[in-house]
Amino acid sequence: MDPMTSFSHPLRRVRFTLIELLVSITIIVILAGVLMASSRAILNASRKAKTKAQMQSLMAAFEQYQQDWGYYLQQPRIGPLTKTMIMGKDVGTDHYAGLEKSSNKSTYIDLTASGLSLNADDRLVDAFGNPYYYQSPGTFNEGTFDLWSFGPNKVDESSDGDTDVKDDLCSWRRLE
Repeated sequence: MDPMTSFSHPLRRVRFTLIELLVSITIIVILAGVLMASSRAILNASRKAKTKAQMQSLMAAFEQYQQDWGYYLQQPRIGPLTKTMIMGKDVGTDHYAGLEKSSNKSTYIDLTASGLSLNADDRLVDAFGNPYYYQSPGTFNEGTFDLWSFGPNKVDESSDGDTDVKDDLCSWRRLE
């Protein structure tokens, strides 16, 4: 037997065929696609959890404000929470009409400690970059307030009050 043609010869080079390479590349691409899809779902879940925690902090601040002053922070129409609304503006000698500053009461919320941030328009935004919306008195929470975020799809689906598969995060739905 000729040693140069033998399969067991140490000098014979092992080569991959084109088909084997294509199959390997295809498997790698499929695995990368699955990984990217699952990481996006994980990122959305973490943003949703952060938004819920921020909303709970805001709702607690609104409730504390109501306990101190006897009424909820006033918002004459449905609108986004703004820097002026949160930081307050002097409305008289007794207090600020806002959650962060108060002359004779405690601070209701610390934006930095709560992880809350403002966008370029001075609107308070959630983890998805959507503004939070506030209305007092509330439409769904009569006698108190409504607070909501459009969620991951950035589309307002809160107007019907439905609790189905809508992704809006709303104070009148369970925030767990």
